[in-house]
Amino acid sequence: MSARQRIFASQAHPGGNCELWSHRQVTPHHLRKRILVVDDYAPAAEALAIALGFEGYDVHFVFGGSQALDMLKSWTPDVIVLDIDMPAPNGFQTADSIRHTPKIHDMAIIAFTGQPADLVEEKGTGSGIDAYCRKGEPLTCLLSTIENILA
Repeated sequence: MSARQRIFASQAHPGGNCELWSHRQVTPHHLRKRILVVDDYAPAAEALAIALGFEGYDVHFVFGGSQALDMLKSWTPDVIVLDIDMPAPNGFQTADSIRHTPKIHDMAIIAFTGQPADLVEEKGTGSGIDAYCRKGEPLTCLLSTIENILA
């Protein structure tokens, strides 16, 4: 299998725009799989967190990279769904900080952005981002990506 794998949302939504960029597999160590949603646009962060919660995940959300780094001091998710276009620190800077923090560097990071994959991939993989899902795709696309990462 190549390091890059296209994920299709489902047969009902072919061509979902989500991609795996690494082989990282995360084994959850909690009763419920944990996800942290990071987005500076509060309604989007809250809505996504609610939707993921309905899918059975233990979800928290924060409104930016600084809040994410603060949250990670006391709560460790299995997966971070990370917006890229945020005020400093942006998604790339946040991912890079996570990868350089020993206690939390092994969690999976999914770039969740409106930017096209090819614009995010080079800088994203260099920052330690494991996967990409484009905003606006069916939720099943993101869910498939999360489940492909979780062992």
